[in-house]
Amino acid sequence: KWVRSTLSSDFTAYRRQNRMAPVLFNGLVIQSNAIDGMIAYDQARGTEVWRLELEDGVEGGAVLEGDQIYFGSSNGQFYAVKAESGKVAWTFPVRTETLSLPRVVGGVVYFLNGADIAYALDAKSGKQIWVYNRQTSNTLSIRAGSQPLVVGNQVLIGFSDGFLVSLRVNDGGLIWEKKLSKNERFKDIDASPVADGGSVYVASYDGSTFSIDPANG
Repeated sequence: KWVRSTLSSDFTAYRRQNRMAPVLFNGLVIQSNAIDGMIAYDQARGTEVWRLELEDGVEGGAVLEGDQIYFGSSNGQFYAVKAESGKVAWTFPVRTETLSLPRVVGGVVYFLNGADIAYALDAKSGKQIWVYNRQTSNTLSIRAGSQPLVVGNQVLIGFSDGFLVSLRVNDGGLIWEKKLSKNERFKDIDASPVADGGSVYVASYDGSTFSIDPANG
């Protein structure tokens, strides 16, 4: 029906430009690139409705909750943006790129930035609720990130050092941690955990899939 380039100007250098999955909202297709911004198009005609200029764009993707989209940019900021207008509701500095999807549950946004630091922010105001800094020592890792999973009073997140970590929802305190990947180089747990039937399932970059008891790891 239509084809559009999301770039505001030509980009001739090599870089993966479109890693984000589109977000649909009230007749809009919202898409970002990894170069210069996020754009909303009319779903039927492909005409541009709004554009948000973002240095280095968005690679990790965005999630829609209510009338707002939440995402981390590669410019070191995390955003809440009105999906209808592209107006920024609030920003929060994370000082590095964000390469994973956030998760919004119960009015709280949970996400992992590119430095293996997990955050919980108030979805309405952007105020920090807690932060968990894992201090991983890996010299090599895959350029990606795990989307947090909320199960009861826990937030489960995979990290680049091969650990799946359970944190308390209310304060980010450590409940348990479990080393899953045995790889010597790329240990990353970048897949997003999923829960079903009292178990949590997650895959590691080295090709193994795990079934985990969320009560104790």
